[in-house]
Amino acid sequence: MNLLGILIAIAFYVVTMVLFLGAVLLAFKFSRKGRHPIGKDVKLLRQPGEGLRQRIEAIDEKLVDELLKGLMLPSLAFLLPLLILLWPPALAYFSTVISLAGMAYLLSIGYCGWSVFRWGKQRRDCQLGLVGERIVANELESLKPKGYHVFHDAPAQGAGKAFNLDHIVVGPSGLFCIETKARRKYAARNGGEDHKVGFDGETLIWPNGRDGGPVRQARNNAEWLERWICQRLGRRIVATPLLAIPGWYTDEKPHGNLRVLSQKRLGYHIQQGLKLDANTVNLIALQLDSLCRDVPCDG
Repeated sequence: MNLLGILIAIAFYVVTMVLFLGAVLLAFKFSRKGRHPIGKDVKLLRQPGEGLRQRIEAIDEKLVDELLKGLMLPSLAFLLPLLILLWPPALAYFSTVISLAGMAYLLSIGYCGWSVFRWGKQRRDCQLGLVGERIVANELESLKPKGYHVFHDAPAQGAGKAFNLDHIVVGPSGLFCIETKARRKYAARNGGEDHKVGFDGETLIWPNGRDGGPVRQARNNAEWLERWICQRLGRRIVATPLLAIPGWYTDEKPHGNLRVLSQKRLGYHIQQGLKLDANTVNLIALQLDSLCRDVPCDG
C-alpha cells in the first residue's frame, strides 16, 4: 500500500471516529432535555448538599466532554500534520512531519489527561463534602421529633457572592447555623494524633497544619442568618454558629459563641441552648421553608 492509501485509511478512521463520538455526545446532551410532566411551578425543599450535588452533576457532564475530547483531539492532532505529505514536495521532509505529528499527538494526550485529572479531583472533593453534609444531616434528624425544624443548604447572597448555609436548626433551644467541613485524615506532624482537631478560637488546628477559614465562615454565616431573620421578622434572633467536623475528635471548648463538634455531639449541644417560644420557632421555620424550597422536580 502506498503512502496515499495509508493516509486515506487513517483519515477515514479518524473522521468516522470523530463523527461517532460527536453523535454520542449530542445524544447524551439531548437526552437531558424535555418538559417534565410535573411542571416547573412545583418546588421541593433543598436536601443536604444540594449545591454540591448540582456541582457534581455539572462536573460529570464536563468529564464526559473531556473524555470524548481526549479520544478525538489526539487523533486529529496526529492526522492533520500527516495531510501535508499529500503535497509531493513535503515528502522530502517525511521524518520531520512524522516527528511533528507525534509531538502534537503526545501534547494533546497530555493536555486531555491533565484536564480529566483536574475535573476528577474537583469531583472527588465535592463528593467528600457531600458525604460529610449527609452524615451531619442524618444526625440532625433525631431532633425533629423533639420540636425542631431542620433545613439544609440554604441559599444566601453576600456582597456580590452567592453561598450556602449547610444546615439550619430552629427549635425550643434557639436558632443554630451549622457549617460542615469534611476532611480526609493524613499522618500527623511530629508524631501527633491524626484523628484530633484543636480549636483556639480563631483557627482549627489539624494534625498537619492550621486553617482559620472554616471558623470565619461559620461565624459569618451565622451573622448573615441573623440579619436575614431580622429583616423578615423585625426582631433580632441570635443565631448560634456551630462548626461540624464529621469523623474527627474535636476540642469542644467554646470560644466566644462558637463550638467545634463532631456530628455525634451536635444534637446534645443544640438542646442546651437558650429557650425560644413556639410561636417564634414557627415563624422562623416558615421563613426558612420559603428560602429553601427552590428545587424544581426535574432536578
